[in-house]
Amino acid sequence: MKKVIITCLLIVSLYNCQLTPNVSASEDMNDYKFSDKTTLNQKYFGYYMIDFYHKEILDAMCKQYKGQTIDGYNLPHWLKHDVVSITSIMHDHTIARRNSPIVYTYAFKVTLIPTTNDGATMLGTDTMYFKVEPGRFRMKNVPAHLPPIKLMKYEHNPPPKDNR
Repeated sequence: MKKVIITCLLIVSLYNCQLTPNVSASEDMNDYKFSDKTTLNQKYFGYYMIDFYHKEILDAMCKQYKGQTIDGYNLPHWLKHDVVSITSIMHDHTIARRNSPIVYTYAFKVTLIPTTNDGATMLGTDTMYFKVEPGRFRMKNVPAHLPPIKLMKYEHNPPPKDNR
């Protein structure tokens, strides 16, 4: 119930933030329009999103790095405020009609550096794209094919060369 309330507050705050709407009808990640304009408030909002979806982010990292123990992640220092980007897909019903009846309210991407050995070993600079439908967090017995959050894409890049 706590996640539902926080997610509802998140949706309300998304309507009050200036977002770049998704006008594409394609599921291709190149068609999602993530804003690159960032402010300090967006930085703090990004921290909130990382904390809120911490479990889902770690699950995605563990699936990517099978056989390795992921014990956390670092923030890419060179991105300053643009660690998390969000776009609304709630009003783009063509996505749902074309591929499935599943509609998601928003999508977000997050760029992090997965680590092992208490942060001593960096495995890569990874970007994850998720679709989220907050209403499903409060539903009981949600079918497996209707998850409240779904990983759309996982991009792996080499780890940074410096450890600043």
